[in-house]
Amino acid sequence: NSGTASSPVLRKTTIYLDAGHGFLNASGDAMDYGSGKDTIYQQLAEELTGQKLTEADLNLAITLKVGRILEEKGYTVLLSRTDYMQKSLPINARAAMVKEAGADVLVSIHANSANPAAYGTRIYYNGDGSTYSKALESQMFASAMAQAIDAAGASSKTTQIYSNPELAMLNGTGNIPSVLVETCFLTNENDAKAALTEEWQEKIAGAIAETILKNTPWRFGIFEFSKKKAPLRRSDFQKRSFSDEKHRVQK
Repeated sequence: NSGTASSPVLRKTTIYLDAGHGFLNASGDAMDYGSGKDTIYQQLAEELTGQKLTEADLNLAITLKVGRILEEKGYTVLLSRTDYMQKSLPINARAAMVKEAGADVLVSIHANSANPAAYGTRIYYNGDGSTYSKALESQMFASAMAQAIDAAGASSKTTQIYSNPELAMLNGTGNIPSVLVETCFLTNENDAKAALTEEWQEKIAGAIAETILKNTPWRFGIFEFSKKKAPLRRSDFQKRSFSDEKHRVQK
């Protein structure tokens, strides 16, 4: 049977992972390191590792760990970056890339900063159902991820979830379930110490990956209907092997 237009074809679920920051700023004359610069996190990193690590480094380390787990399970993984990128790419352009690439789900990985008393993991989603058709799915995804993170003991307190339609990374991806994870506070000493350990990074990455593995197949679907298997759309995303998770840091 050669198949018809209504024949179901199994394809891989495609996950877009965005490691926050790590591009040149809008003017192209300086690197966007995120919130880790000049924080207790960077101070501790220099003392313990001799490297001036920033949020951009942590985001990438966690993102690559998540990507490795998903790729091993057969998912197609797209990355916004695999290192520091020597080009400018505004957040709205990053979001547009997710839509253009034909991804099924977006997870953007960041780390927070505030006063030293703030700590723990926070997850954001776009809950504006009037302009975004995947508001409910995104809320459910954020809730499931919070539960997984807490079950893994990766957050220093109960993970909080918030709707924030103003975040450009969450409102420009089209009809794709999307969440942005602020994994910890780099301005809190306990969070910063944990974030520098391989154990914590594996916990948070494992919880994020587990949420994707448990929720995407039945909630967002892995079947498409076509006469034959069509190639997934691609854009200027990054490809890599997840066997080597080392990445360049700024000294």
